[in-house]
Amino acid sequence: MYQIRKITMDSITQSQFKQIVSIAAAVDQDPFTPEMLRDCIDNLYTVACLDGDTVVGYTVVNPNSKKYLGGSLYVVDINVRQENRRQGIGEKLLETAFRAFPECHKLSLDVEKGNTGAIALYRKIGFQETNFQTENIGECMVMMKEI
Repeated sequence: MYQIRKITMDSITQSQFKQIVSIAAAVDQDPFTPEMLRDCIDNLYTVACLDGDTVVGYTVVNPNSKKYLGGSLYVVDINVRQENRRQGIGEKLLETAFRAFPECHKLSLDVEKGNTGAIALYRKIGFQETNFQTENIGECMVMMKEI
């Protein structure tokens, strides 16, 4: 049974942190470094999906982003292990993070234009393409979901 919960560096083991780093490296074309991930967990709002002691996915949202992108809560990073995809984990991670900020009515994220699988998932759960410009390097677009 999966447990989805907010994490901090104090609430996860070193092994779980290494798993998060490993997931980022395996899934992202340009993964966050361990230092970047540690900074995210320390300073932003991070939610992990755990199967016992195993991390199967995580998301990081920036609670300070509400003044940008039309007042939306911004998803900094989201990754799920390849073998755990298509189980609704990504959607549950986003829902859990979003519920922590009831004053927000929009959720936004960057996605690489060539990542057709992610784009299809985001569309399926209600995200739409926007005209916002991304600061990320590469061919990315901003997608947004209103609640």
